[in-house]
Amino acid sequence: MNIIGSSIPINNGTNLIINNLVDIKIKVVDSDNINIENARVYITADTGGNLAQGTVIFNNLTNANGEIYIQFNYQGNQPIIIKVRKSSPPFTIYKHKKNIGIIQSNGYNNTLSMEYD
Repeated sequence: MNIIGSSIPINNGTNLIINNLVDIKIKVVDSDNINIENARVYITADTGGNLAQGTVIFNNLTNANGEIYIQFNYQGNQPIIIKVRKSSPPFTIYKHKKNIGIIQSNGYNNTLSMEYD
């Protein structure tokens, strides 16, 4: 019986939820491989996984190293759509970046390179 990421009823009428946390790490750099701090990273569920399409998984800014790091309750492969934007005039403006991926049992790790606009 597979109980990872499952909800198990217990005798008092409540459920015991067993999490299977995996790491999601995305690094955002420019075309010169320089970290982009405060880039908006927006991750949503795509079709084909346990989550409904469009479910927001993450919506926040990259840190000083150009990274976001979260843990995700893995319940099976989850296709995702990743959108990244950074436009802060008068500073450098970048073209919006869109990527797809799949959160798997070992998590998700990717570096996204943004182009100057």
